[in-house]
Amino acid sequence: MAFTLGKKYKLVLVDLLFQGKADAAPEPRSFEAHAADLAHLLQALQLPEIILVGISFGGAVAQRVLVNNPELVQAGVLLSTFAYRDTYFKAICHTWEAALEAGGTALMVDVMLPMVLSRSYFLKPIISIEKLRGSKANQSLINENVLHQLAAIKESGNYLES
Repeated sequence: MAFTLGKKYKLVLVDLLFQGKADAAPEPRSFEAHAADLAHLLQALQLPEIILVGISFGGAVAQRVLVNNPELVQAGVLLSTFAYRDTYFKAICHTWEAALEAGGTALMVDVMLPMVLSRSYFLKPIISIEKLRGSKANQSLINENVLHQLAAIKESGNYLES
């Protein structure tokens, strides 16, 4: 997707802490801390028009930037993300954590993909499921980093709820 969009738009791909190949911090980072980092980056880049796109965990971060720093972006696109944690979402997180502990990141990715991508994606994928599995494996996800992500999700509460 980035390759295709990159033909027409200038892209800045951000690898959040505990995601992909980013460095890890000693403790879990909240969505608010990630959003503050992203806001500082956007301010430093001083790009003329920004459309912020966030997927899954990154979508939760993007939501906070869009709400807390609307002056930095012109629009936002959120994919497979969440604003609040209900019983269904807590069950998903529990399933991901159990898969991670039982079979490592490979099993967790296999369990996660159908929930994140939806049935329609599996029926007509833009990128093959095999490539997606391979790309996650190539990123060398570390169990401890994923556990930090899950801890941040568990601690996040419901966004914008008083």
